[in-house]
Amino acid sequence: MGVEIAPQEDKSAIEGAFHPLTTSADDSFSFSRQWTVVAFLVQLSNTRQGINLILFPLGKNKFVLSRCLSIPSYYVIKEIGFYGDDGKSSLNTGKNRSPGKEGRQALGLLLKRGSEQFLWLVNYDEIKFAVLPHS
Repeated sequence: MGVEIAPQEDKSAIEGAFHPLTTSADDSFSFSRQWTVVAFLVQLSNTRQGINLILFPLGKNKFVLSRCLSIPSYYVIKEIGFYGDDGKSSLNTGKNRSPGKEGRQALGLLLKRGSEQFLWLVNYDEIKFAVLPHS
């Protein structure tokens, strides 16, 4: 693919850590102990919104991972938040590099449709991300 990958951590050092899936056959794009995940709202049409997720690996990598999630028509996204149930992910400062398996990670969405509100947890551990080169 021609994307430069920084020297990766020993795979045993990141065992149990968040390991995003990619559309690439090369799984080395997923091996980083720490990721910064950014989510922002995108308007896909007059009646449909989406969430664009971008994952930045720790290090001097020349790529990011990206995926746009489409929300069903006529739902309005009111709030977006990150959820992690283990204290090792999500709102972590990055100082906790303790070994062990990370818990579930998800994107929390507060949606509105008409007068009703809904809370959705979207597990992003199983989403396949596209690998995008950057400089």
